[in-house]
Amino acid sequence: YGFQMIGVTTLLTVLLDAGLEPFATRVAHYWFWNPVKLKFGWYTAPGVNFLAWAATTLLILAFATPALINKQPARGSAPDYSPLLVWLLFMLLFATGAAGHQLWPAFGLTCAISITVAGVALRGARW
Repeated sequence: YGFQMIGVTTLLTVLLDAGLEPFATRVAHYWFWNPVKLKFGWYTAPGVNFLAWAATTLLILAFATPALINKQPARGSAPDYSPLLVWLLFMLLFATGAAGHQLWPAFGLTCAISITVAGVALRGARW
């Protein structure tokens, strides 16, 4: 169960960054990316950025999970939707920023990611 949660958390972190990058670079201008030689990128963010997010998440969770997280799923308790709600609100911010600046591919991807994650989370909460 612990390794599954680490994998899901890493995936969600990379997906959150996919929504964050267009917002941070084109909408809010928090940072910019210099051009790189590799052509793979997402709104000027190089592909290695997403690998770095995944590696950083895995490294943090490798130390935090054994010490801080109960690795057995709770049985019989009601599901807690507050982390999902916070995650979806972040994605809503990124999607509205992308739509407001007519970044339609970023808007579409952010909405698709959000709908998919919400559907899987709500379905998984009922298992």
